[in-house]
Amino acid sequence: METKNSSAVSEYFGYFIPCVLMAVATQSANIIDKIFIGNFVNPVEMGAANACMPVSQFVYTLSVLIGVGASAAISVLKGQKKTDDCNQVLGASILWSVFFGFLFLGFLAICSDCVLAFLLKDGAIQELAKAYYLIFIFMVPFRLVSAVVQNISRADSFPKIGSVAVIVSNCCNVFFNWLFMGPMGLGVRGAALGTLICFVVECAVNLSYFLRRGRTFRLRLNGSLSKTGNIFMMGLPACIGTGLITFKLVILNNLAEKLNGETGLVVMAVCLSCLSLASMFSAGANNSMVPLAGKYFGAKDWDNFKGVIRLSAVSLFLFTTIVVILLEIFAGAFAKLHGVQDEAEVLLCIQSIRIYAVSLYGMCFTFFMIYLLPIIGKKLISTVMSICEGFVFIVPLCFVFSGSMGLKGIWVAFIVTEILTAGVYFAGNKIKKR
Repeated sequence: METKNSSAVSEYFGYFIPCVLMAVATQSANIIDKIFIGNFVNPVEMGAANACMPVSQFVYTLSVLIGVGASAAISVLKGQKKTDDCNQVLGASILWSVFFGFLFLGFLAICSDCVLAFLLKDGAIQELAKAYYLIFIFMVPFRLVSAVVQNISRADSFPKIGSVAVIVSNCCNVFFNWLFMGPMGLGVRGAALGTLICFVVECAVNLSYFLRRGRTFRLRLNGSLSKTGNIFMMGLPACIGTGLITFKLVILNNLAEKLNGETGLVVMAVCLSCLSLASMFSAGANNSMVPLAGKYFGAKDWDNFKGVIRLSAVSLFLFTTIVVILLEIFAGAFAKLHGVQDEAEVLLCIQSIRIYAVSLYGMCFTFFMIYLLPIIGKKLISTVMSICEGFVFIVPLCFVFSGSMGLKGIWVAFIVTEILTAGVYFAGNKIKKR
């Protein structure tokens, strides 16, 4: 006879495998673009294109606010069997994703010179980045709508739609990156065009959710905006964490450029690929946990709720350990894979990767708690952790450590930041119990 816990295990892995595949495909897009640019063009232009990453990160932040918020809200309402409220949450999330998508695209297009000056200080590198930027920004509405629908379909027990969407779209990304930068010789414009096509395809596949006959939720726009507060409150803690990463990336890119010029931007691009690698499994575990933990918490099924949390934590730790070990052993090969050939640059990449990899344990723990805590009513601790990890600790520490250690000091600052953020969680829990 199947126990409640065994049911939770089965349901969790039904989500986990598609979610990890989806996260692998999503995060690999960042790595693939850098590898193609580094090898087909040159590492300097890879660094310049990577400087546009805060734009992509901000879009992801909006998708977390709306998509993760809607998914968490729907999951709790689903556990409470409030289907009509779920339909309104779906309607509100679609309306906001379309609105913010086109609003942000308009801003990026009109203020392109100001945005690029904000991202990079060197005028020559700005021009290199501009060729990528002016095509890349058109992915904004497609990526935002796609991410929101992906979260909703997962909450409605259709996790495979998102997996198929990102796998197919990233296959397109690899093919078009090769075509545009190889035979057609379009340089970084080819990389941007390949990424744009990637997100258009992903959005189209995710929207196929609305054609599924077995779906539980129906799009209800009438009165749906009344659910805006619920969506934004559920998504806010994770949104703050990812949103602060946007500004953190701008500051760190500028600091790396100031410390080591073009070489600093190259090393930053390679190390951020390490983050993408770790995020594949972090996102997979967290995205598997949210709909199930929300459902069981809403239904007050404590045995299955605890079972899902344990499975998520164990799987996250195991995969993070594998990534860290691989980065420590193959740091040089990882740098060369990105087209870095200069021995001095390779050595600096190796030193930076090996220091930064240690901080990935803390990053995975922090985001695990940031996603979990709002579900169980601890939004304040989650929000404080997001702010501390995303900006308050990391930015001052980077300036302090880089002042005495140079570029390597930035990566030491990441380790110290994660330790301090974990301390915030345990201190907050202790105060809460009193």
